[in-house]
Amino acid sequence: NSAQELIGRNMHDLIHYKRADGRPYPVEECHIFQAFQHGRGTHIDDEVLWKANGKSFPAEYWSYPMCRGDRVCGAVITFIDISERQIAKRERLRLAALVESSFDPIIGLDLAGMIESWNEAASRLFQFSAEEAIGHPVDLFLSKARRETVRQAVHSGKRVDQREIRCLRKDRTTLIAALTISPIQDAQGRHIGASVIARDISKQIKREQDLRNARDAAESANQAKSEFVANCRRRLENVAPGGRKTGR
Repeated sequence: NSAQELIGRNMHDLIHYKRADGRPYPVEECHIFQAFQHGRGTHIDDEVLWKANGKSFPAEYWSYPMCRGDRVCGAVITFIDISERQIAKRERLRLAALVESSFDPIIGLDLAGMIESWNEAASRLFQFSAEEAIGHPVDLFLSKARRETVRQAVHSGKRVDQREIRCLRKDRTTLIAALTISPIQDAQGRHIGASVIARDISKQIKREQDLRNARDAAESANQAKSEFVANCRRRLENVAPGGRKTGR
């Protein structure tokens, strides 16, 4: 609509007559109208406004009364289309739900190495609740020897895979984890932190060590067997036919 088409018409009837779900929006309940009624400003960011084509868009708006002396004579309304913000919000919520439901521990860190997010899987692995973990540094779950390594990876802005990282549970028992550290960027592409995906590989490391020990034991047994057979052969070679020892 042009300005000429709108001037003199009831704004509520034009752009604010229905709620997002299609139900009527009585003017008496309208927050913009209340600026007239009560003479105070209002700020709303969870409603929709309607276009001339009958389609709506999510809007954030401010309504402030205009006064002449003690009398309210109008209002100034400003609004912005927050469609992109709502899409981004839904995407954040979707990603947050995926992170929370993941079987892998996922931890969000800022550039200072402070914990900003902590999913349920991280709580199961490290025994700290989200309330106990968020706001604390990575020292909470990393052994002292590995803290600086992880901080450098967070600052690098690159994906870094760290294997055999010694970590600490709340009860101070240790585990061996593989960490995947990936950069987090904001909407402008600036590096603002990192996500850490942790996998407990303690059992895998133990199996690998057990296999190495078994292999070493087998090689030692084979070496001992070879030496025993060689020793027996030498003794047999020193015995002449008829049972007499040779001079060798």
